Amino acid sequence: MLYISMFNECSFCVDLNASELLDMQEDTNKIQVLKQFETSKLFSEDEKCALTFCKKLLLKEAITEDFFEGLKTRFSNEQIVEMTALIGFQFFSSLFNSALDVQSFDFCNLDLK
Repeated sequence: MLYISMFNECSFCVDLNASELLDMQEDTNKIQVLKQFETSKLFSEDEKCALTFCKKLLLKEAITEDFFEGLKTRFSNEQIVEMTALIGFQFFSSLFNSALDVQSFDFCNLDLK
């Protein structure tokens, strides 16, 4: 969700989602290099696949049959549906908040700009 918030430049959503990741004890280095997930060694192949799926949806790139088959080797149909729904929800939510200029509440102390 943080990746989508960064994509839509929603400061509130970036702040909230980064804070939630920190609460889940996610590695701060991983959070800080999220935009470079494709080349970072901090991300597993499953994470890179899920983030690539997210990026393709955000950029309205075609989801090829080959890509989708690769996605299905890593995730169940239920997981793919859930991932797609969450991407859509977070996209709408962060776009909505960004359009209304909802500001950060400083939940997270990381500089993610």
